[in-house]
Amino acid sequence: RGSVKRCKQCNIDKKKANVRCSICHKLKSRKERIRSKVTVEPICKECHVASKTIKCLECDQSIDTSVGKHSKYCEYHYNIHRIAYTLISGAKYRANKLNIEFNLDVEWVKDRMQFCEVTGLKLQHRDVKIVEKVTYSNRHPLTASIDKINPKAGYVKENCRIVCWWYNLAKGTWSDETILEIVKQWVSNKGETFG
Repeated sequence: RGSVKRCKQCNIDKKKANVRCSICHKLKSRKERIRSKVTVEPICKECHVASKTIKCLECDQSIDTSVGKHSKYCEYHYNIHRIAYTLISGAKYRANKLNIEFNLDVEWVKDRMQFCEVTGLKLQHRDVKIVEKVTYSNRHPLTASIDKINPKAGYVKENCRIVCWWYNLAKGTWSDETILEIVKQWVSNKGETFG
């Protein structure tokens, strides 16, 4: 049989033979074992899956890495981490482009991802499974956004905060007091209309 010097019957017997798993020490058939270059010793599928299960870094939820989920976070916390990383990447790019100071990090953003620091509204986190590409036109108004308190200063922790997207757009280069005054006038003029 080619390069393997074994007769057909011996080859069949070898495939059928039960071998002990090196972890649980139970006899397992060839179909119940895994074949991998990484695992030199024979390992059954159950032990392999158990060894590939890890805990989320943020919560105690188990993640099975044997089925292609190789993140260190559960689905919810992966989404939070991804959003924080995206915000930091965008801010860093703008800081380099404008040649201004930058010292933000992902953990700083993740600590502030629950509520808007100005309005107090609960921030909305888009689902990971959304296929549609997020752009300026279809972004959720309560999505997290990094706002510079002083627009002329850099992206530093003392000058930045996490606010909802609509507030960041409305504020632009103005101050919080300007936006508050406009909102007060809007409510007093049109409050009864929206009643």
